[in-house]
Amino acid sequence: MQQQIQTTEVNHTFLLPQLDTSKDEISQRVDSVIAPIEHKLETGLEASLPEENQIELRHWERLLRLHPRANKLNVLRKRVQRVLTTVRSLETKEIQVVEFEDLISGLSPEQIRIIGKTLVTVQLTTGCSIGCSKCAFNAPSQIRRRLSWNAIKKIIKLFGADFIKNEGMLYYTSDPLDWEDEEGHTYLDVAKFHFDVMC
Repeated sequence: MQQQIQTTEVNHTFLLPQLDTSKDEISQRVDSVIAPIEHKLETGLEASLPEENQIELRHWERLLRLHPRANKLNVLRKRVQRVLTTVRSLETKEIQVVEFEDLISGLSPEQIRIIGKTLVTVQLTTGCSIGCSKCAFNAPSQIRRRLSWNAIKKIIKLFGADFIKNEGMLYYTSDPLDWEDEEGHTYLDVAKFHFDVMC
């Protein structure tokens, strides 16, 4: 299983910088996010990047493209794009299969119970084969990880009643129709299993 880059706390300030924000200030903010990631990728210490960090970088790329002084921020934007491209090429070489045990590793029974009670979405894959430029979720393009068939069945059996009560959906930051496994199961099998267990 691939290790993930451990980065400092993620800055979730995704609003466009103010019109009077200087280029140097924007550069410092982007550099504080991207420099540790660049270092680990360039030195080969890591070959993966947590999804929350990828989302942040995609937001920065979009912000730099839309900023009123975008032409003066091209170097920064290209730097962000370079990191995202590197991560994508490393992560999509082989799709990682995630088992249920991977999801709950390190969680106490009480934490698992709370997650089940509040579960609203199940993300079947990380990444999307479509990659719409205006994706509301800013989903990463190309599939990197997918839940195993057994993991999906365990989630539905364990959390299904609460999932139905919470009006949950088998979709988030991905295209659910991308999900398939080596045994030929598809999203239609997932939906049918969910229906059969709950009805």
